[in-house]
Amino acid sequence: GPSLLRRRRSVNQPHYERLMRILKVFTSKACAPCKAMKPLIKDLDMAVVEIDIDDAPELAARNAVRSVPTLKLFENNDLLRTSVGGLSRNQLLDFVK
Repeated sequence: GPSLLRRRRSVNQPHYERLMRILKVFTSKACAPCKAMKPLIKDLDMAVVEIDIDDAPELAARNAVRSVPTLKLFENNDLLRTSVGGLSRNQLLDFVK
């Protein structure tokens, strides 16, 4: 039926197109919760871009970042969700899944 066709088409999509998730992490050097989350973020099995808002204020502004840490999860360049503030390991894993 049509559902089978739909499923097959998604399987044939290039791998990266389906799974291209990027986590953007906005931090600053003075941010204690950012430091605490650093090892947790390093453990994630995904593409991560860390942006220091002091080094790149224009990127922070373009992404509407008002405080740090701010996490933004993108899939194929679409923003899926945003989190502001420190996260525990479980909250982080929940956020990126």
